[in-house]
Amino acid sequence: TEDQLKGVLRSCFNEGGNPNMIMVGAFNKQKLSGFTGGSTRFDSAEDRRLITSIDVYESDFGTLQVAPNRFIRGANGTAAKRGQDALILEMDMWAVAFLRDFQLQTPAQTKDADQRFLVAEYTLEARNEKANGAVFDLTTS
Repeated sequence: TEDQLKGVLRSCFNEGGNPNMIMVGAFNKQKLSGFTGGSTRFDSAEDRRLITSIDVYESDFGTLQVAPNRFIRGANGTAAKRGQDALILEMDMWAVAFLRDFQLQTPAQTKDADQRFLVAEYTLEARNEKANGAVFDLTTS
């Protein structure tokens, strides 16, 4: 619900975060587009369009881009109910951290051609976990 989203945004703000992205599954993107807030939907008679989606959510704590994400997992990282979580992210607080930098290696010679491959280890680094939030176990259908 919109109240849950507002609660998470308030919590992120109180912890020093400034979230700028909401990622949700397809079903919850459509639910979020149904939030009325303090707005009115407009249509343009000239180009015969009715706008029914929300791509930007303006809150008391800032403006957030709303993006559908088909890879959001369900509760506890399971795929059983894909897309049931809403992630509220401050994108500047995430980075790629290299555990082992790129290295060029040579496999065993098997043919006349020289072969090479790249090896690297990396992970997603949360620079400030509390600057981000989530609403878990949302309806998915």
